[in-house]
Amino acid sequence: IQASRFSGGSWQSPVDLSAPGQSAANPQLTVDSSGVVTAVWQRFDGSNYIIQASRYLSAPAAPTAVTATAADGRASVSWKAPTLTGGGAITSYTATASPGGASCTTSGTSCTIEGLANGTRYTVTVTATNAHGTSMASAPSAVVTPTAAAPTATACDKTFFQQATRTQTTVQTARGATALRMVSRIRIYQDPQPECRGELTFIY
Repeated sequence: IQASRFSGGSWQSPVDLSAPGQSAANPQLTVDSSGVVTAVWQRFDGSNYIIQASRYLSAPAAPTAVTATAADGRASVSWKAPTLTGGGAITSYTATASPGGASCTTSGTSCTIEGLANGTRYTVTVTATNAHGTSMASAPSAVVTPTAAAPTATACDKTFFQQATRTQTTVQTARGATALRMVSRIRIYQDPQPECRGELTFIY
């Protein structure tokens, strides 16, 4: 008795379930909660009945619930681990942005993709990898668009209105006439930081 599995467009090499002159019977299949398939059958070697089993191990299922949050030139991504692990512990996840293919890899369930272009619309998919292979890509996240961060406000110079020069001249005249004449010159500079600009009131 032989078995062969069709995978990836071709049949795999046959596997002997019994030697020549023997027989196999009562094949059974079961799938556990992690997605591992186990085949069990009975083999008769001419004098004894022998119970045999074989497990099929595979790549995990795709991660689910992928979310992405955009920031300045990056996106923070998180997801849920797949329930079906293929019979092997998941060793890594890879999140990939489209377009462009920028990615991040981690052993956890979140990471940050760097090097994204501000103003570009992206979606993100995630794959899971174990010792037996890599899963299909998850469903894409919602569209996110990185944007440049707002400039950080800096401490304003309290003297952003600057008095450059001021002169005063007194002219002596006869009693009852104007005794004082003052000429003032004030030069005003505009601060280059818009958040530091204000109003100036002259009292004279």
